[in-house]
Amino acid sequence: MNNEDSKKQTLETRQLHGTPYQVIVQKHHAYNLDTILLAHFASSRIKKSKKIVDLGTGNGILMLYLSLYTHASLIGYDITASHIEIANQNIQINQLEHQIKAVHKDITTLDGFDCDTIITNPPYFKYQEHTNISKHPTRSIARFEITLTLNQVLGLSSKALKTKQSLFMIHRSERIDEIITLAKQYQLTIKEMQCIHPYIDQPSEVVLLHFVKDAKHELLVLPPLILYDAKHQFSLQLEKIYEGVSHVT
Repeated sequence: MNNEDSKKQTLETRQLHGTPYQVIVQKHHAYNLDTILLAHFASSRIKKSKKIVDLGTGNGILMLYLSLYTHASLIGYDITASHIEIANQNIQINQLEHQIKAVHKDITTLDGFDCDTIITNPPYFKYQEHTNISKHPTRSIARFEITLTLNQVLGLSSKALKTKQSLFMIHRSERIDEIITLAKQYQLTIKEMQCIHPYIDQPSEVVLLHFVKDAKHELLVLPPLILYDAKHQFSLQLEKIYEGVSHVT
């Protein structure tokens, strides 16, 4: 079996949760809940956006979700060619070519890009030579800062955004101190933050962040988002998000 046949056998088509869309995804490595949470977080805050850039778009799932909330044009960049191939297939089968575009590009080589809003679900974990990573390179790139670091994401975003324009991000809670420090260096102010907890009595694992370029330092800490009431039992908050109850038109 050649590599192309092997790749085709690892792909499947499924319904994108809470949407009218069908998507092609890789088995066992499709998309995760963080993508849905980030799209929901940004949804009510991008209504006036005209052009949104997704840094590290993967298979384009985040942009598909965002298209339900905005008429803005959406362009996603990713360094992995196979991901962009799938992203463009997903755009085509859902007839969204008029709104969404996916581009194979190393983000760090961009001189700049034209947009008024940036959104990203970047690699969460720092990478060192001794780091134990997946044997699948594309999975490792998505999880670890191998080709794209937090510093680069914030630097590129600051360069592209004008005063009062927004960046939306989801990241690991344990890195919030580092995120705040770097954001200040790049004139990005965290205006809203929402901590996400697996259970009500457990610490936050990830955090949703809304940055604004050159804004006053007035942080709004939103009520926490609790994912589960019990093992395998969604909270009401998550149930509404996951099933698309909160979609706007």
